[in-house]
Amino acid sequence: MDDLGAIIKAKRIELGLKQYQLAKAVDVSSPTISDWENGYTSPRGKNLINLAAALNIPPASLYRGDNESDNELSPEIYDLVMQAVSLGLGDKLTSYVKYLVSEATADKPT
Repeated sequence: MDDLGAIIKAKRIELGLKQYQLAKAVDVSSPTISDWENGYTSPRGKNLINLAAALNIPPASLYRGDNESDNELSPEIYDLVMQAVSLGLGDKLTSYVKYLVSEATADKPT
């Protein structure tokens, strides 16, 4: 299981959700949740946004592993992100979020 999968699983369990319940909230199949948790595939685009919303965390937290409330999307930014996703730019947004997280965490001492 990769870090992202571990974060998804831990947050799902923390919320008391079964895989099928999270799948329904994200509008994907239960095997998709299992694949994400086991690191076989990763959520992208609209699924990433929906997953973060279902887990009650900012999307970047899925890659960063925290739950910092100052990174929550404002309604305006959320609307812009969803518009970009509806235009088919979800994968580019996912890549950009990963880049921003890597840049932000590169400067943090371990």
